[in-house]
Amino acid sequence: MTDPRLKIDPREEKLPLWVREKLDHMRRTIRDLEAVVASVKGEHEGSNVHLIDRASIKRTPLPKNSQVEFNSGWGKIGVYHDLDGRVCIQGDSTIILRVNAGNSVTVELES
Repeated sequence: MTDPRLKIDPREEKLPLWVREKLDHMRRTIRDLEAVVASVKGEHEGSNVHLIDRASIKRTPLPKNSQVEFNSGWGKIGVYHDLDGRVCIQGDSTIILRVNAGNSVTVELES
């Protein structure tokens, strides 16, 4: 089934050239973004990085060894696996770790 957003309407012939070019550009952008989404949602066997939907606890695997970046109002924090399989955290400024429990920490950037 063809995506209705990608279907060319016959009435478009009557539109100015710049509008038709803009519509074509938007269609290409939709195709490109859908390809990226499909690659992220694709099967990544053996992945060590997953997105977790907290509401449904659904796990979506990302490509193996993906780096995840969090952007807060104070800067960016990157999280990734190192060569030994440990999780590394790198920030734009000094990182503050606060232990919540034996198996939980909060990561902040020094302001």
